[in-house]
Order: sequence, then structure tokens, then C-alpha cells
Amino acid sequence: MAAIVKPNTFTAGATIIASEHNSNFDTIYNDYNSNITNANIASGAAIVDTKLAQITTASKVSGAAITGLASVPSGAGILPAANLPILAVNTVSVLSDGATPALDASLGNFFTLAAAGDRTIAVPSNAVNGQKIVIRHLASGGARTLALNGGAGGFSFGSDITALTQTVSGKYDYIGCIYNSTSTFWHVVSYTKGF
Repeated sequence: MAAIVKPNTFTAGATIIASEHNSNFDTIYNDYNSNITNANIASGAAIVDTKLAQITTASKVSGAAITGLASVPSGAGILPAANLPILAVNTVSVLSDGATPALDASLGNFFTLAAAGDRTIAVPSNAVNGQKIVIRHLASGGARTLALNGGAGGFSFGSDITALTQTVSGKYDYIGCIYNSTSTFWHVVSYTKGF
């Protein structure tokens, strides 16, 4: 709808003809009867949100506009860990068993693997500086050896914990890691065996 243009102007003492009067009225009626567009709304209109329809298209919402996670609807989907300083709750993610199980750090901070053979955890994706993860390794159907990929962005051992050892059949081992974006490695900071 364009800006309204008044078709007729009446002066004092003029005879008003019905068609001219109706033309003025029709202009207002037709333009405003379900035809208001964005161009007709002033930038400072300050329309209250109760009069706005819910936005359901994700691309129409700027991530910068979200200032509090408490207001994110429960059905909004998974929020990437990159958008969170550090995950505050334990989110469990099951790793798919295979020769080199993939680990997406944005899916949680507690990862479980039931290994039916010797395995090497792949370099994790979507790491966030300071993020802590725990890997729970179950030796399923026999003693299993778990290795951690030490390539770029992978895992790094220190002087206290230098390697992982074989997990006894049917037992759980726990490996704790913290991501350091300066070194670009997941530092292995804890290792507990035999549960």
C-alpha cells in the first residue's frame, strides 16, 4: 500500500458531491483494509510484541537478538556448543561403534562408547576453548584397547597420564579431557579404570 493521496479537497461553502465524498472515503477504506505493508509503518512505531505473529522461520531471527537461553523454546533444536561458553549440564551422547568413532563436541560433554573391538576415537569436531568432556569406554565382548587420535585438534597426553591401557572385558574406563584452543588439543587430564 502506497502513501494515501487525498483525491478531493473541499473548501468552505462548496457543494459536496456524493461521488467525491465516497472517493475520499474509499481511498482510506481500500488502502487500510488488510493492505498495510512494511512501507506504511514508521521505523519508530514501537509496535508491542503481543500484536506480532510468531516468527517460525529460523533464518528470520538473528542469533545476536537472543540475549537469554531461558527464553529459547524447548523444541528449538540443538544449540551448538560454540554458542555456549561452557556446557553447564551433563548431556550424554552415544558414540557409534566402529574403527574410528566420530565425536562431535557440540552434542554434549559426556560420551559413551560400547566397543566391540579395539578403537581409535577420531579428532573431535566443534571444540570450544575450556570445554570439558568425559569418555566412558565399555569393553564389550572381550578386552579392548582404546586409543585417542593425536593429530591436529586431537588428544594430547601430559607427564602424569601418558597413554591408555587395555580395558578389561565387561568393564568401564573413564577418560576426562579439556580443550585448549591455544595448543589446539584436548588435554587428557584424568583416567580411571575398571568399573
